[in-house]
Amino acid sequence: MKDANGCIRYVNVVVNNASGLTLSGSSVSSTCSGSTGTITAVANGGVAPLQYSINGTVYQVSNIFTNVAPGVYTLYVRDANNCIVTLTVTVTASSGPSLTISTLFQVTCGGNNGVVRAVVTGGTALTSIAWMGELISLCNSLLT
Repeated sequence: MKDANGCIRYVNVVVNNASGLTLSGSSVSSTCSGSTGTITAVANGGVAPLQYSINGTVYQVSNIFTNVAPGVYTLYVRDANNCIVTLTVTVTASSGPSLTISTLFQVTCGGNNGVVRAVVTGGTALTSIAWMGELISLCNSLLT
């Protein structure tokens, strides 16, 4: 700098350059259209501490959001310099199981000798089926 008398003064200043803030994210589907999805943010760079949000208003220290309903979200990361980077993340809804019943043998004379076939598709691994209110075991998907 130079004053009115022509005196010059030099001052050395170090300016630290924070690396650019980057953001990536992933999601885990919500089961049966419930609010069980998860969003995970991965951020690099910027100036610590980093904070995360899925609505741009409420920020948290954790980069994981749980109990998220299916939908499209804008994921935000904010550093100590208030630099913000966003990313769109979609939480899908995994479909629940579907059950198809078909009659193989009709009941005769009011007895209990009928046979139906139960075909379950979708969802996750089947653990049990209730028939007439009672849990039954599966044998090649035939119910008697």
